This record gives sequence, C-alpha cells and structure tokens, in this order.
Amino acid sequence: YIGFIDGHLRYVTVSTSLTMKQYSAIQERREVINRVIHFVDGQQPPLPPELGDLTYDGGWEFLWTDTFEALRASLFEGLAICFPLAFAVLLFSTENLLVSLYAIFGIALIVASVLGTIEYIYGWDLGIVESLMGNLVVGFSVDYTIHLGHMFVAADKEHNLRHRVDRFSFAIRKMGSTVVVGAVTTLGAGLFLLPCQLVSLNKLGLLMITTIFFSLLYSFGFVMPLLAAAGPSGDRFAFRPLSALKRMVSKAHGPERAEADGLQGSWYHRGPPVNLLFGVGSSTLRLP
Repeated sequence: YIGFIDGHLRYVTVSTSLTMKQYSAIQERREVINRVIHFVDGQQPPLPPELGDLTYDGGWEFLWTDTFEALRASLFEGLAICFPLAFAVLLFSTENLLVSLYAIFGIALIVASVLGTIEYIYGWDLGIVESLMGNLVVGFSVDYTIHLGHMFVAADKEHNLRHRVDRFSFAIRKMGSTVVVGAVTTLGAGLFLLPCQLVSLNKLGLLMITTIFFSLLYSFGFVMPLLAAAGPSGDRFAFRPLSALKRMVSKAHGPERAEADGLQGSWYHRGPPVNLLFGVGSSTLRLP
C-alpha cells in the first residue's frame, strides 16, 4: 500500500507473511517478535532521512502477546495464592494438621501431574486458554481430598473410631461412593465438551477430564493410603481453631468470671435432687 496525503507521499506498507502459526505458544510468539524488531532496527540506519522511520505492525497476533505473558504470570500468582488458601480451608475443615499436610501435598501432585500432561503429552503451551483454566485445576483437586480427609477426622468425633485404619475404612465406606459418583458427573460434563469445534471449549473439556482422573488417582491411591499407613490416631495433630478461640475468650474475662462459671456449674450438676409436681386436672405427674 502507498499512501498520499495532500499530494505528498506519507507512507509505504509492505505486507509479508511469517512462519508463525495462529494460536502459537507464547515463547514462539516472543521469539518471532524479537526477530522482527531486530530486523527493523537493522534496516533503519541505511534509510535516507527523508523517508522517515521504519516500523512494523504484527496485528492481533503481536498485540495479544503481552496479554498472554500477563495471563501466564497471573497463573503462577494465582497458584501461589490458591495453595495457602486451600491449606487454610483444609485445616479448618479437617481440624487436623497432619491430615491437611497430606491433603495439600496430594493436591500439589495433582496440579503438577496435570500441567506436566498438557505440556508433554498434549503438546500444549501455557497460552491464554491454559492460563485462564489453570487455576481451575486447584479447585477440582481440592474437592475429593477435602471430603475424604474430613470424613477421616469425623470418624473419631461421630463414631469414636480412634485408630487410623478404622478411620480409613470408615471414610472409604461413607464417602468413597459419593466421591466416585461426583467424579463421574464431572467427567460426563467434560466428555460433552470434547466434540466442540471451539479450541477453548475443547481444551476445557480435556483439562477437566485430566484433572478429575488425577484427582481420583491421588485421592484414593496416595492420600488415603498415606492416612491409613501414617495418619493420626486419636487426637494427635488436632487443630481446633474454634475451640482455641473459645478458650481465649474465657481467659480474657478474667479469673472472676471463670470462678463464677465454676460455681454455676457446681450448683447445676451437684445440687440435691428436686421432685416436681405437675397438676393436670385431677391427675398428678411426679418427676424424679
């Protein structure tokens, strides 16, 4: 294209084709852009001054590169935020430090396995679709481990099962089928996305299936066997923040309040038995 403004030559556009494919990876995009910049800078000095500056325009493929790099950086920032939050949720739900550590380690293995699969098996790079969906992997990964871990701890509270093997058996019996059925429904949702022609939806379906597969694998094949082999028995490694907060509030009221509470409890529990008479019409009911 040649542009004249007010009868004067203002610009000349030379269209070229690059070997970079559409939806290329971020590294490939950045490499091509750097080579174009280097070429343009190398051609600038020989030009006569009256021709002005030599510049380039790569269209949307070049413009989106900075966005892609920002999204990829946000993926790792999101992972750095999600893991501490997930650990806090696990700790609050299970109320056991060791169970939470086992679960968060299993979640880390799930995320690493999913990211490694999409890189080395699917051949994907961390593009815009992968970066946007990457943090969803943590959400899918937490789901099964938190349910099984919570039921492992609930076995002691609700059924007085103290040994770790008994807790393991209880968690598998009570929550195993529920987790499997939930995984089947999510897998079904992912399967319906596979025939989609849109690349983003197709990748979303495959990512969901991969995440659910590794979540089931590590939940039943790593976290739960680890709890059965080296999990806490009894109240070991227990962490109950609400109970600790209640004790802190009681101590904040001072010894006078604690003494008054003790006297009130003594009167209520240790007082003499009381016989109450309730008259209903002509009948009488005696309570011991």
